[in-house]
Amino acid sequence: MLGFLRAYLYWTVLWGFLAHPTFGLLKAVPALLLGADAAMMLITGVYVLHNSKNLRGFQERQVVRSTALCLLIFAAYGLAITVGKGGDLLDGAKYMGVLVRPVLTLMALYVYAHTPSRRTPSPAKLRRTLNRDLLLLVTAQLAVATLQLLDPLAGADFVAVFVETQSAAAALEDGDVSGTFANSIDLAYFLVAAYMALTAEHWRRQRAPSLVLTVVLGYFTYATGSVAAAVCFTLYALYLYIRLIKPRGRRALLVLCAATGAALLFANAELVTELVTAKIENMMFSRLGLIFISLPAIAQINPMTLFTGTGADFTVVDALLKSLPEVPLVFTYDDVASVINDVFWVAMVLAIGLPAVAYYLFKSSKLFVAYFQGPSTSRQTRSLLMMIALVIFLAGWLNQILAVRSFTTALLIGLLPLAVELARPRSSGGRPRPAGLTAPQR
Repeated sequence: MLGFLRAYLYWTVLWGFLAHPTFGLLKAVPALLLGADAAMMLITGVYVLHNSKNLRGFQERQVVRSTALCLLIFAAYGLAITVGKGGDLLDGAKYMGVLVRPVLTLMALYVYAHTPSRRTPSPAKLRRTLNRDLLLLVTAQLAVATLQLLDPLAGADFVAVFVETQSAAAALEDGDVSGTFANSIDLAYFLVAAYMALTAEHWRRQRAPSLVLTVVLGYFTYATGSVAAAVCFTLYALYLYIRLIKPRGRRALLVLCAATGAALLFANAELVTELVTAKIENMMFSRLGLIFISLPAIAQINPMTLFTGTGADFTVVDALLKSLPEVPLVFTYDDVASVINDVFWVAMVLAIGLPAVAYYLFKSSKLFVAYFQGPSTSRQTRSLLMMIALVIFLAGWLNQILAVRSFTTALLIGLLPLAVELARPRSSGGRPRPAGLTAPQR
């Protein structure tokens, strides 16, 4: 399973190279993507079904069973409500597949990490292997991104865009980069995920990550033009470094930063007010308009829609939004139903309803936490999980975070060494500890 998931990780990050004019495969790539995702879901599903019986105990098996039941109920409801609201079943199935895909990946990784086996590589070997994979993938994407910065005309050949709503071509025109991805946020969040995975051990051991790695990945995340991804990266990286400072020094630094920020705001109050106001007014035509105009209108006119959803075909959701008395400007364009997903949590509620969304997020969050449960789970690990959850929560308000295949795949697979280490602590000789013995809390 590990070999298959590593291959899928490479495919997830490098598929865009096939869209280069040299290969002449641009038209075939969407079908290849769909086929690869379907194969991944089928293979991981069979693996979970076949190997979950080998999990250590009842609690681990129960985690898998309850999550699998959640996915079945969730997918069935999403398809049923799509058909019931007059949506296209195929479009609904594609959207539900996007939501099911990362959870299935996580289930397979959970079973792999929590199944006793002497054939499982040691955490150290896993870390070396997967870190090498991630560094190779990062290098490949940053090589293309560098070309796009230095020679946009040549770099444009690597842009894999199939439909007009994908952002890579527009990003290149604005001087931003997207690597070989169809959307600039795919590269941005892949870099965020790679940074999280590559620094997970630094976080847990309370060590400083490589400054070069932080600066390079941070710069190219910013170069994608995704403000949300850049903020998430900065927040995560800053906390990695700030938490290493002693408590007294940390408090002094925070006070200094707060005082400096307040002074700068006061000195430039008029300019800041003007910029913030302009940004808010602009976003009221799109993301903020969906939250503060469309959502309250739906709650007032037809509140049951927020509980049942309108189906996973977003042309139906788009029609609902356009029928409201006030419509944010971005939703009045043609063929932009997918833009609704920019506010991902709201889009999910509009599609499948608040109870289904809450059920899905609760179960997938429990599985994510269980992925790192073991005898040596520490306070540092729990704080790491909380920080990752915060990043995903913030990104979900401005980007399609769970739909970004490169983010979820790189993050979940990249964190496998940590999950294996926590689930099966090893003795100094590298052999698994006898059953019933656990490492002390660290």
